[in-house]
Amino acid sequence: MPPDLLESELFGHVKGAFTSATSEKKSLFEIADCGSMFLDDIDDIPLSIQPKLLRVLEYREIMRVGSTSSIPREIHGSNPLQVLIKSCRRCFIDDSMSYEQVISYLNTIF
Repeated sequence: MPPDLLESELFGHVKGAFTSATSEKKSLFEIADCGSMFLDDIDDIPLSIQPKLLRVLEYREIMRVGSTSSIPREIHGSNPLQVLIKSCRRCFIDDSMSYEQVISYLNTIF
């Protein structure tokens, strides 16, 4: 996906931000609307977009492409490692699974 399109999808854009921006577009963070987004392979995102993504995750605000104002959002992001850690913790604490059972469980996922 081209970096400009990825940026527009993740953060949205305002009308007139670029030639084909004929209307305002909500960001994927706005569409998730207090839900959770699973962010995979963040290191593959172009370097020009990574600081903007970090801003969203740290300050919980979105700045659409072409905008000068930010939009506060309640954002819950997850990455694969967090999901894996929570999954393992849940197995050990909630289900009282043994180490071998957790390894077997992880092998079925991967």
